[in-house]
Amino acid sequence: MKYKITAIIATVFLGISMILYAKNNITAITEKYDGEVFSLSTVKEIVLSLRNNDSENVPSKMKYIELHGLYSEITDKSCIVDIGYDVTKLDNDYLMFTGFENVDTDLEKYSDNLARFAEHLSENDIGLLFVKIPEKVSSDEKKQKLGIINSVNPDIDGFIPLLEKKGVDYIDLEECFKNDSLDLCEMFFKTDHHWLPQTGLYACGKISQKLNDSYGYKTSEDLFDVDNYTVKTYEKSFIGSHGRRTGGLFSSSDDFSLVYPKFDTDLTVITKDTGEVKQGSFYDVIFSMEYLSEKPFSYTNSYSVYLAGDRAKQVIVNNNPPNDKKIVLIRDSYSAVAAPFLSLLCSEVHLLDLRRCTDISAADYINEVGADTVIVMYSPFMFVEGSSAFDFLSADIKK
Repeated sequence: MKYKITAIIATVFLGISMILYAKNNITAITEKYDGEVFSLSTVKEIVLSLRNNDSENVPSKMKYIELHGLYSEITDKSCIVDIGYDVTKLDNDYLMFTGFENVDTDLEKYSDNLARFAEHLSENDIGLLFVKIPEKVSSDEKKQKLGIINSVNPDIDGFIPLLEKKGVDYIDLEECFKNDSLDLCEMFFKTDHHWLPQTGLYACGKISQKLNDSYGYKTSEDLFDVDNYTVKTYEKSFIGSHGRRTGGLFSSSDDFSLVYPKFDTDLTVITKDTGEVKQGSFYDVIFSMEYLSEKPFSYTNSYSVYLAGDRAKQVIVNNNPPNDKKIVLIRDSYSAVAAPFLSLLCSEVHLLDLRRCTDISAADYINEVGADTVIVMYSPFMFVEGSSAFDFLSADIKK
């Protein structure tokens, strides 16, 4: 009876609120569909546009999302259904994507591509390291405790054993977190699928250790000690990709931090997509402050503060390099908060996003820039149908 009353109150509240918001926006909606007969197809268009996260022309879109999220919170729903995937609130109040429809489980294909790529690079005395970024929760017993039914991780857990079988060098960051007794969820934002900038720094420390042990680098452990960095935090200022689909009344918000060295730096960032060149300190060239919101509960995508978000090709040049090593980092969006730190241990880091780079293959680019080491650092979200993320070799090399 208690839950029935709650549901009735929530439904009435939601209905009244929707009417009030619709009344406030009726002029804008009327102008958009002026002269049209409101057929079933027109109604469907309006509903789909409200649900589409990329649609910015729906009047007060976020207010409707907020109301839906509030209704879900009041009625104790833990999952909000969205197009292509759902957003689930875990028992610890973290949000994550679940129910992906386009995950590709043909891991053999991806591991074969990576193994062929490693073999090609070794013929040119170039080392390859694969770095596996985990999800917020593992697929072991902890996942069941947190209430997850379906996510990406179970489908790609077999990837590391395949790499071991084929002799491809790797780092499994989930194992690193476990070995260091770190809570996996706490390495990520609550309202976004990405990891924290602090976690990007941590990951670079692990990569540095591996490069020292196996690839001839000689980097001090202190370089990635968080005590040598300033962490400037904007409290409750970030609602991420999950939260923008559920609304902040369902998800709350995250703190967002700028992490930058306390020591002197001189970097040049070249964005080949746009031709933009920036030179200066780490703070001056890595952060694009136009993306930062200092206001609480903001829907601004502050994650793009780091390197201005996803780009097909970028280069970070260390103008005071500790060595002459060049690294090509084949990336996804998680690398935005890792690559800047990685640039501190070498002379150049070249970032290549194969989802966006269509004019040159990874193999040809690596040959062009004269790389010493190649790092492929991917999250589970790169294992999707139709992705070009594992197409490393040119047509000529494949033959």
